[in-house]
Parts: sequence; C-alpha cells; structure tokens
Amino acid sequence: MNIRILPGILALLLLHSCSLFKKQEQDFAFPEIDEAYIADVPAGSEVYKPSATRYWNLVHTRLELDVDIPGERVSGIARLRLTAFAKTRDSLVLDAKKMVIEGVYLSTDPPRPLVYRQNNDTTKCTVYFQEPVRAGDTVVIELRYRTLAKTSVKEPWGAITSDQGIYFIDPHGEDPDVPTQVWTQGETESNSHWFPTLDAPNQKTTQWFSFRFPDTLVSLSNGSLVYSTKNGDGTRTDVWQQEQAHAPYLAMVAIGNWTITEDARSEELPVRYYTEPEYARYANMVFGNTPEMIDFFGKITGVAYPWEKYDQVVVRDFVSGAMENTGAVVHNMRLQHDERKHLDETEEDYISHELFHHWFGDLVTCESWANLVLNEGFATYGEYLWRAHKYGKDYADELLQQWRMQVWYAGMLDDNKVSVVNYSYRHPDAMFNANSYQKGALLLHHLRGYLGDELFFSGMKRYLTQHAYGTAELDDLRMAYEAVSGEDLHWFFDQWYLQPSLFRLQVYGIHVSEEKHLLLSFSLNDNSEISADALKIPLSVWTGKGSKIQKHALMLDREALNSSGNYEFKIPLEEKPDWWIADGDGHLPVAIDITPVRPADSASLLGMLPLFDRLRYAPDAWMRVAAIEQVSIEDFDDADTALLPSFFLTGLKDRNAWVRANALEYSLNVSHNQKAIIDLLLPRVQELAFNDPVRNTRVAAVHWLSRCATFYKPEASFDPLFIALTQDSSITLSLAGIEGIKDSATALKYARAGVMNPYPEIALAWTRRLFELLPENSEAPYLKELLRNEFVPKSTRISEMVTYIGYLKSNNALELIDYFETWLLEDAQKPWRKVAVTSIRELKDEITLAGEEDPDAPVQILRLEALLTKIR
Repeated sequence: MNIRILPGILALLLLHSCSLFKKQEQDFAFPEIDEAYIADVPAGSEVYKPSATRYWNLVHTRLELDVDIPGERVSGIARLRLTAFAKTRDSLVLDAKKMVIEGVYLSTDPPRPLVYRQNNDTTKCTVYFQEPVRAGDTVVIELRYRTLAKTSVKEPWGAITSDQGIYFIDPHGEDPDVPTQVWTQGETESNSHWFPTLDAPNQKTTQWFSFRFPDTLVSLSNGSLVYSTKNGDGTRTDVWQQEQAHAPYLAMVAIGNWTITEDARSEELPVRYYTEPEYARYANMVFGNTPEMIDFFGKITGVAYPWEKYDQVVVRDFVSGAMENTGAVVHNMRLQHDERKHLDETEEDYISHELFHHWFGDLVTCESWANLVLNEGFATYGEYLWRAHKYGKDYADELLQQWRMQVWYAGMLDDNKVSVVNYSYRHPDAMFNANSYQKGALLLHHLRGYLGDELFFSGMKRYLTQHAYGTAELDDLRMAYEAVSGEDLHWFFDQWYLQPSLFRLQVYGIHVSEEKHLLLSFSLNDNSEISADALKIPLSVWTGKGSKIQKHALMLDREALNSSGNYEFKIPLEEKPDWWIADGDGHLPVAIDITPVRPADSASLLGMLPLFDRLRYAPDAWMRVAAIEQVSIEDFDDADTALLPSFFLTGLKDRNAWVRANALEYSLNVSHNQKAIIDLLLPRVQELAFNDPVRNTRVAAVHWLSRCATFYKPEASFDPLFIALTQDSSITLSLAGIEGIKDSATALKYARAGVMNPYPEIALAWTRRLFELLPENSEAPYLKELLRNEFVPKSTRISEMVTYIGYLKSNNALELIDYFETWLLEDAQKPWRKVAVTSIRELKDEITLAGEEDPDAPVQILRLEALLTKIR
C-alpha cells in the first residue's frame, strides 16, 4: 500500500513524488500515521505483539450482499468455511465490526441455528457449536447480517480519515462535481467492517462474492467476473470468484460509474483499467506500461504473475495513495489525468509499487504486522527495479537518495528510532512508516550489493516459491538467502532489521604520497544508536584519475577499528587521485558525510578541485549530485571560491537532468562569489528555462530566475519570460511562470483569462498571485471571476472564498458572501461550513470593532449572525 503524505515540515522536505507519503514532481510515497485514528490507543501499550493465534483456518468466504448506497450500508449472508486448527474447538470468535448479526446457522440441510453473542462494542461475534469440532475437521457457518450505516462525511482536505472499511462517496448524488461510488479499504484489519471474517494477515481464504447494486453502475472485485445480470428492478447482480487464497485484508469491492479499458497488449492475462468516462481515452497512456511491468517482474523474481487477472481502478477520496488488493488495485485520483498533466508526472511509481505487491504481500504475506517490511520494503524496491529497467540506473538512483533522506528525517522526528521488524508497535497503523517502506527498500538494495545480482534474485525466487499463497516472517527471508548463498546472514538481518540502526557515517581521506597509500577514516556520527565494535558494513571506495576509476572493497567491522574508535584503512595507491567517493557502488542504507575539516597540506582530498573533477568525470549521476551538495557545505579558500562559477556552469551542462536541477538549486545557496556565479550562469539558466528537454529542470530554472530577481538582481525583469511560460503545455511550468511574475500590471493583463482557465490548478494559481500582488481589496473582482469558473469544482471555489473572506474589507467580503451563500447551504458543502464559520466569525468581530464608525455595521452584524445560524 502507498500511504498518505506526511503533513508539515516533512512534506515540505520530502515532497517531489509515494506517491508520501509512499511520487517526482511526484509525491514521495512517505507514510503517515493517522494520529486521530490511533488516539484512543493507550500510551504505554507498546508491548510485545505476536502473530495472531490461529485457532481456526479460514478456508473460503462466500458473500451474498445487497449494497444500499443511499443507506450507506450492506446486508446479506456470509458463508464461511473453516477448519479447526491444532485442537478440538467448541467456539469461534469472528471479527465483525459495527454490524448487526441477525442469525448464525450451521450450513446443513436444513440449516441449524447456532448460539452466538456479540460483544458490547460490536467488534466481535462469538459462535458456539453444539458439538465440538475436532482438529482438522471443517465446518461451514452462515451469518445473516447488516452493517451499521457508515459515514460519508469528508474532511475539507478531501480524504476520509476513518477506519470504516467500506466508504460511500456522494451516496445521495448531491454534489455535481463528485460521482457516486462505493469502495473498500481492508488494510490493516478493516474488511471486518463489511463482512465477518478472521481479520488477520496470517489467514488465507478463497472467495465467492455476489453484489446487488444499481444497474447504472459497474463493479470490480478480486478474481474473475463469473456472472452478471440485470434484475429487472433497477439493480444488477455481479458475482466475482477468486480460487487462489489470499489474506482477508486484500479482499475488495468497488462500485461506480467507470469505463473499463481492456489492454489489448496483454495477450494472455486480462489487464483492465477502470476510470471515469471522461478519462477513458487516457487510460492506456497512464497505465499502459502495466503489461510490460508484469512480464518484467515475473522474469526478475523467477515467478510468473500468480493471479488470474490484473485490474486497476481510480476512486474518489481514497484514504491512501493506493492499495494492492489482489488483482484489483485501487488508486487515488492522481492516476486519473490527461496528457498535459502526464507531461509533468506519470505517477508510475504507484503502479509499479502496487504491482510488485502481487508477489510480495499478496502471494507471500507478512505473518504479522510487525513484519510489514516484507510487504512494503519489497514493493517500494519494486519502484527502483522498474525505473532502472525502463529508464536507466540514474533515474532509479534518484529514489535511493530520496529514501535515505526520508529515513534520516523520520528518525530525527522519532518516527523510526525502533527496529524495522518491530513486535512492540503501539497500533498496526504505526508500522506504516519510513522503516517499513523506504528503509526496507534500502536494506534490500544493500543486500543485493553484498550478495550480487545472481544470488539476490535467486534468494528472492526461493522465498516466493517456498511460501507461495502462505505467510512469512523475517527469518524465512533470511533462510532463503542463506540457502542460496551458503553464508550465515544473521549478522546482516540482526544489525539492520532487528536494531534501530539509525546513524550516519563520516569519512575523512588523505593521500600519503611518501607511503603511496590513501588513508581513510570512517566514524559514526553522534546520533548513532549502534556501537562501533558491533557494526559490520561492506562498502566500496572509488578513486578516479580523470575518468579512470579504481574500486576498493572495504569492510567496516571490529577488525578495522583503531584506538580512537574509528574505522581506518590504508589503500595502496601510487598517485593521489583527482577525485574519490565512499560507497561508490551506492548500496549503503545510510548516508556518508565527508568530514568538513580540511588540513592545509596538499595531500588533502577535500576542497573544490576533487569535487570539480568528480563532477566532470564520475560515471553515475548520484556521484555528481553528491559533489554539488558537498560544495554547498564546504569551507572555501580564495582559490576554491574562484572556481565556483565554472563548477556550477559545468553542472548546468551535465547530461543528466537530476544533476542540472541540483546545480540550479545549490548555485544560489552558496554564500561565496554570488555575483560572479549569477553573471556566468544567467544565459545558461534562461536557455534551460525554455529549452531543457526535461520539464522539471525547466521548472527549476524558472524558480532560479525568480529568486535571482527577488534577492540578487532586482533591476532584472524576467516577466516576459514568465508570461511566455504560463502558456506552456506543462501545468507545472505554467504554475512556475505565474508564481514568478513580479509586476502587478503585467499580472493584471493576463489575470482575467487566467482565473477562467479550464485547469483548476492554473485558475487558482492566478487568483492567488493576484491576491499577493494587487493593492488591498482590488482582488475582489477576480475572486468573483473564479467563482464563475465552472471547470473548478464548486467545493474548491467555496474553499478559496472562505479563505479570502478574512483578508477583505467588510463590504467586499459581504458582497462575496452574498455571491456564494446559496452554494454554501447545499448539503454537498457541509464539510466546508465548519471552515466558513471561522472566517465569518472573524469578519463579524472586525465589523463589531469598527461599529461606531460605520452606520451599516448593525445590519451587517445581524446578517452575519443569521448566516452563522444557518450553516452551523
């Protein structure tokens, strides 16, 4: 599963993309723990949480359900086939959350009623058997039930943040901008909100699901559609069957008005994309690499795609980034876009992540949530594998750098100062963090670097084949790799998975010419939570003389420790290298910092020249990016400072867009020789803004010019350039152009057409830019223009207006309220009323304070009080 993006500072630090959280502009798929959801979990409950005890095996689940969309509930029959496990059992405890059980029967002919009891909070149903069921024997029970009504209320930011399992979107058809939909989200243990089950990841069940729903809509579920008919009463019945067992949390249903696009490029396996009708023509553009991905993942794992079909659906207001329901993946709305948005971000990391889950998570499922990294670490690494295969190593390596940063910042905020496999989590949701996702992927990359590709992928195949359609925990993965490598790997898994292992390495290097060796000293940073003598890290150091590279394998372990507690190495090297880099293979799950202390002697390997040579000659883009980042924190002497303009110009001419973008970012961040840097780089930056083949680099160039005009060259005017870019086919580039405009008269000239743009992002950007640039209150006409833009969803227009109310003078604010008050009173806008109340109260207070000077104040106050009464 790709989860929500972290709010606040981490979102600013990590936003590119998981998507998060788990996507370049794309959001990082960075996980968020929903604090509101786990607030009722008592502090201090971080005790050992084992795998769920299996008293019964859930063998098969059969559902016959009526889906009452206006009533926001389902009702019907669940038939469960179960086998008593290990011992004779006389009772069965089912997960059955927030539902009314109307009868439980032993499925015999005729059915025999069974005694049952629901607990007080309706989360469990205990069924009592008249005759004990012996170990290994199978029973089939039938439960007739209905769920309690679910809430369809959405928070104003658009995501439903509850754990209710099944979600009804605009069930009464009140919002013309939102289609009526039903969809489910089972992970972690939420499917038991809409059908009774044993809701644990270590259960595996086949399923047969029948759904009755309005015949104007279509359905999607796991497995194959084996039966579909109109009932003659305005409803349809669809039957979906999956014959391969999977975990209960992976079961799903989605019902809505989607157009189904069948991918003809997949010759044997059915591959379909469910999108809203107006986006059907873009389905192959967005999802079209899916068949190739399926083939690629089958080849690298050595296991062919193990399910009977692969469908993907885009839903409204999804609680997460995406979810790997077996053969029926649910995506958020970012995956539903046109060709213009596709230019900026394909969102393909979501697609590769959820697809790789079909091997890791769906085929082999983590035994317990403590072992979630076995699902999410592999799925996240699937993003890297696909990128490297399809687009090259440099593009994939961007993910590694982003993941290291995410893990480090999460650790600094106390999000992952626990082991990756963690049996003492507070709540299962707490396991959806940087440890399970980004760090889990980094550890796999490190293991791959240590073992080599052949053994790494052989171990992957062994793990999947040994535990297919079953479950696994960390030791199972370790033993698979031990079996193929012949090596005891306890040290690797204990160090990285079972300890917090949050640290950075610092390295100092010097060439000792008289002894003809390179002296390297590695040390742990002060935040290390692991002792130096317990660490064992294989890494490589690369040295270069021009473009000629030598690679040196090292092992940071107890034997390499010196008396100062540092790892010290003397690498034979005839000549002083022009450049060097630690972890040249790029496999470490931790970051390495070059010690920012430079001795005066010429043997130093720090300073501008080695970094400049690395920028010119290092083969991998990440090495050149690291050189640019290092320059931004170096302590420069006069000779180094003189090289800065040429250094950054070299970065701007690099063959890789990632390097060019970093050169743009950091060239304005150094505090030395800034005027010379700007004068030399300015023509090249203008060229990049218009002509770079990669749009993200063009966007970075526009931001560079905007900052330059704001802070360094106020006399320069790039507004004509910015105006031209607002018409670019890239939305992101258009937004950058809008944000860059400095002159209010220039903005005004283009604003009227801008706020009526058919792309909401552009219309809102023009509105906000005007609000920043224009004199107080002259924005009001343009706010009204935005309200007339029917391409922008009504709820979005209202949200913008209630935001601006508090900044306008009272007369203008009241005029604006008059304009959209009737919208605000619509049922579909209930979520925004709470936001509007705050703005209107502040306006009322402001008018009250100025009441003695304004004869209209009493009438205005009464008017606002009446409105507050209506919308509360």
